[in-house]
Amino acid sequence: MPLLQKVDTPQRVLEIGPGFGRSVVYFLKKGLFAGSEISLYDADGTTTRYKQKYYEHPPKWPDTASFCGNLGLLQTMLDYNGVTQYKIFDARQLPLAALPGPYDLIYGFYSIGFHWSLEHYLDDLEPLLHERSLLVCTLNKNFRPFPRLEQFSTRILACREVKKNAPPLRLLVLSKGPLPA
Repeated sequence: MPLLQKVDTPQRVLEIGPGFGRSVVYFLKKGLFAGSEISLYDADGTTTRYKQKYYEHPPKWPDTASFCGNLGLLQTMLDYNGVTQYKIFDARQLPLAALPGPYDLIYGFYSIGFHWSLEHYLDDLEPLLHERSLLVCTLNKNFRPFPRLEQFSTRILACREVKKNAPPLRLLVLSKGPLPA
């Protein structure tokens, strides 16, 4: 949240793997997404592929087996919490790179970067970014920088984990242009 308080309110936001939409509700209640157009990218899932072997070699679209969302429940939760300016994109019907970008903010908590290696999805994400866009994602404990990251401005931030006695989470912040100080 401190990073988002340093930048202008994003006009267009994309969350990858929103689950039940908790982060959207939180950011809206904190005023960080006031007036923002919010896009959510997920798929109904019955199984998950979160083992390390899938992090290193993820399934390619249209295989959405790594998604564990429930789009109907997501919509119900957002509506219940008064979220009105959102659109849900079903990953089974639309590849990531085909979303209507660019976005000012793209984020994924426990999806891109955590369960799915960013290295394998950066080509799909790049067309969704403009020079001032921020991409923020939670990092897997096995994350290692890869050569393509050198084409972007990046910073890794420590973030307090909500689980008791858990080590801090790491967030990657990435942009085509300079990052906020």
